[in-house]
Amino acid sequence: SAPHVSTSMDWIKHLSSFGDSTMLLPLSLLLTAMLWRSESARAAICLLTAVAVCGSVMVALKIAFLACGETWGVGILTPSGHASMSSMVYGAFAVVVSRKLGWRTRVGVGLLCGLLVACIAVSRVVLGVHSVDEVIVGLSVGLGALSIFALLYFRLQPGTQINPTILLLASVALIAILHGVSVPFEEAAYDLALRARASLSMCAIR
Repeated sequence: SAPHVSTSMDWIKHLSSFGDSTMLLPLSLLLTAMLWRSESARAAICLLTAVAVCGSVMVALKIAFLACGETWGVGILTPSGHASMSSMVYGAFAVVVSRKLGWRTRVGVGLLCGLLVACIAVSRVVLGVHSVDEVIVGLSVGLGALSIFALLYFRLQPGTQINPTILLLASVALIAILHGVSVPFEEAAYDLALRARASLSMCAIR
């Protein structure tokens, strides 16, 4: 049974890697470039703004919970960056691709995106990296940032539709190139939070 458990965990780790910022940040830049080229600079800026908001809020929350989580008694140490960024970036792909599609296809794209994000979120809990509460906080931030993007994006006049096939092929190629590459963005945010905690003397854990 041990090899079976090991194989299962390998699959879960592989699934979890789809929520790694090493993959998601380049994917967000790819979508930004295609928005700029096919639709408008404003659409691209909307996406960059939402991604920046998502990342900034997550770093701020990591600092706050590391400094004050024990004092607040919430049981949260470090909200899940995988959950937040995957819901933001994959959600943005779903929003852009489905904008001009029929409602049934739009619902299907949304469900597929939601399933992927949910699997990534669950994988973080199964791997013991985050608690359920930490994943929920991450998802809340990501969905909030996605809502900002969607609200701004749908206010713009629709431009030329991004070719879904080209976007899919470019995304798959980028994922293949980045597979196995790991830049510790979340670990860096955690280290930054630890350093910043020292300046928050009111809540610092002693």
